[in-house]
Amino acid sequence: MKKIAVICTALLLAGCIEKAPLNDIQPIKRYQVSAYGELKEVCIDGVVYLLLIKGGITPKINANYDVYICNQSTNP
Repeated sequence: MKKIAVICTALLLAGCIEKAPLNDIQPIKRYQVSAYGELKEVCIDGVVYLLLIKGGITPKINANYDVYICNQSTNP
């Protein structure tokens, strides 16, 4: 039974390992976080996301845990 649970969990998590689409999105701002990494602010569906070159993406939030919003015209 444990083997089945481990296999199902592994299969579910396998789909989460994808890089973010860096070439398709125009950045709002760029930040150099280290010698090898760069962080970009992008606008997707009216929400500002932080996109890491190595494949991570997360919504940008303020101190009250509200997401930053943006105009769609910023990123056509």
